[in-house]
Amino acid sequence: NAFIATGYTQIAIQQPSVSEDQGVYVGAKYQPSELNTPATIAENAALKQYSGFTYPAKFSETGGYVAGLLAGEAIQVAGAAPTPKSIITNLRAVKNWTADGLEPAPIDFSTVFGTNNGPSNCQWYLQIKGNAFIPQDAQPICGVTKTA
Repeated sequence: NAFIATGYTQIAIQQPSVSEDQGVYVGAKYQPSELNTPATIAENAALKQYSGFTYPAKFSETGGYVAGLLAGEAIQVAGAAPTPKSIITNLRAVKNWTADGLEPAPIDFSTVFGTNNGPSNCQWYLQIKGNAFIPQDAQPICGVTKTA
């Protein structure tokens, strides 16, 4: 079997590539739609309502959705007259941001800035079987952050 870090995409389970992708493992940084959690249900409902998506969110869609959630959080905490400085300063005070539950662990922006550098080093793993992604576990697998 193979692992493709960016393989969690709709095209991987559509013809003609689906036959070549059988058994391949892919990673997902955010809760995958296939877990059907309250967070993924809300995400897919919002994407369908506002952009007309007809399939569950995958790698790119969830990345965009989370970026939108982060932008919304930044504006919300920035104050009545947001400036770049107030956005950064006030976002750094947020200590438990979860992307509405899609992150594997809360992010403390006082120590980390950005969702790709979160302290959890976690991913969910899924395997392509037929035309579906099958989660290997409901919980992500997490590593340890090492600093130089």
